[in-house]
Amino acid sequence: MGKIYVMLAIGVLAASQSANIIRIGDANPFSMTAWRLAMACMILAPLALREPRNMTQRSWRPSMIAGTCLAIHFFTWIYAVQNVSVAVATLVLGVNPVFLVVIEALFFRSLPSKAQMKAMLLFIGSALILLTELDGISGSIHGWLAGLGSAFAFSLYLIAGRKAQECQPPTFHLLLCYGVAAFLGFLMSLMLGKPILAFSTNNWLCFALLAFIPTLLGHSSFNIALKYLPASLVAASTLAEPVLAILGAWYFWGEAVSWIHLLSFILVCGGFYLSQSSGSGVNN
Repeated sequence: MGKIYVMLAIGVLAASQSANIIRIGDANPFSMTAWRLAMACMILAPLALREPRNMTQRSWRPSMIAGTCLAIHFFTWIYAVQNVSVAVATLVLGVNPVFLVVIEALFFRSLPSKAQMKAMLLFIGSALILLTELDGISGSIHGWLAGLGSAFAFSLYLIAGRKAQECQPPTFHLLLCYGVAAFLGFLMSLMLGKPILAFSTNNWLCFALLAFIPTLLGHSSFNIALKYLPASLVAASTLAEPVLAILGAWYFWGEAVSWIHLLSFILVCGGFYLSQSSGSGVNN
């Protein structure tokens, strides 16, 4: 079990740099999603196709649902990073445990404890306080809202991924999941008239780094961890991402760190403490 926690920690570190890698390129969110996942599929395919797998339609469905949720998560996440600071985008994403608790309460009858309810208020407060950081232009507001949408889609992705791994081996599930999300990215690009191949060198570098670091090392680690750990604990582990992402943005892009970011992160930490002390990370 110790190896699983180490793998999850590496995954969090890798995933935390997603926003900073996105800043390398300027491609639209649909094409960026499509290529990062298509490249990841090329690397995964030789490993995944060696695994014994369940070929029934029912066994494929959870992975396809997870892939759809992952595509929405990436579409909205990349848009958020392109329209607000790295700090705001990553801190807003930290509200995903709220959506996870709500979804599990509505659909799985897993009612939140009092400690979880208090944690949810802190998580919500951490996102709302970031509104004061925005400059009031529509792009920034839309970026903040996209960050919330990304957090919601990520929570659905975690739940669907947990179910999917009951039906398929982890690597084959990832291949299905990433393949579906890549297909949706290409489909949206074509439907909206976005470029498919005409990208700069910086964009191709961005796609490759996104495929290897946050996707294969990051999200793949989350998926494998879901086979052994509860979804709520995996979601909570991602709360370490804002600090690592903000430090990267400060070092690479010179983004300032404000007291609003610090206060938001303190609220996130408080929410994390309450959610874990309630035992939610063990039983969900």
